[in-house]
Amino acid sequence: MLNARQLRLHADYKGVAALSKGSDGRLMIEETRGRPTDEYVIVYRCRSIERLEDGRPIYRDLHRVKIVLPAKYPAPTSPPRVSMLTPLFHPHVYRNMEVCMGSWVTSEYLEDFLVRLGALIQYDRRFLNVHDPANEAAVYWANSNLLLLPTDYQTFGKEEPTEQIAPEIETPQEWLDISDPS
Repeated sequence: MLNARQLRLHADYKGVAALSKGSDGRLMIEETRGRPTDEYVIVYRCRSIERLEDGRPIYRDLHRVKIVLPAKYPAPTSPPRVSMLTPLFHPHVYRNMEVCMGSWVTSEYLEDFLVRLGALIQYDRRFLNVHDPANEAAVYWANSNLLLLPTDYQTFGKEEPTEQIAPEIETPQEWLDISDPS
């Protein structure tokens, strides 16, 4: 008999597989591990920023991400862990390539989490938290280049990412309060 975690992992896999199938190749499952699956390598095909060169963005259209579902997942204290496998210059990506996704609730299934991650990769402003950045230089750059954001508009087969659990940005003015990190 399957326990609650195993049932959730099975449901998550089915949801992710359906999302991948309906994404027209924009979100793909490259690799999985575990029985049931508790680790994924996901490929996103969307435009975002790999790095800056002389202050200008160098774009990348393919992003590989590792998702690990901890042993206590889906407990509220055990959200999915995310790390980039390809470079991404982003306010939510630490130097060690770990991604800060902000808040997560147990009711957010993995396919919705992946859609939100895809929106975040594309600098969707609804999901950027400038108050607690992982990369201050990326926050400063984003603040100075709002007209270039978002970098893409892919939805990965879903209409809109779930917005209810993402941190809210009160007004665009708060972007202007970020000081130069240098």
